[in-house]
Amino acid sequence: MSEDFELKLINIHWNSKNQFAYITEISQNSIRITGQKEKHFIAEIPSYPRLENKIVCQFGLRYKSNLNFVIPRVKLEEGTKDLFPISDTKHGKWWIEKGSWIKRGKYKYHDAPSCRHAG
Repeated sequence: MSEDFELKLINIHWNSKNQFAYITEISQNSIRITGQKEKHFIAEIPSYPRLENKIVCQFGLRYKSNLNFVIPRVKLEEGTKDLFPISDTKHGKWWIEKGSWIKRGKYKYHDAPSCRHAG
């Protein structure tokens, strides 16, 4: 099924809580998307106990074109949530789940509650 968007695991490098520096694409290939109903899709996103250099990643959605554009949403236990837009010159515009601000040593990021990590 060829969709107008792709999902990948990405890492966002944040300067501060409200400003990011750049995006790194972690997965080389897109995450497989299966269609359910019109405009509702399911993707099984792998969890890793630890990526190289303790990189924190989350899923990112990127549209392949601007046709039929809608703000993407993620389904949560308590309802749905709009994804948050970010973009950089190298990787273009991505939509992410922007959760609580976390600081762990030198690592700073917005937790993505829908993307639970093993370990």
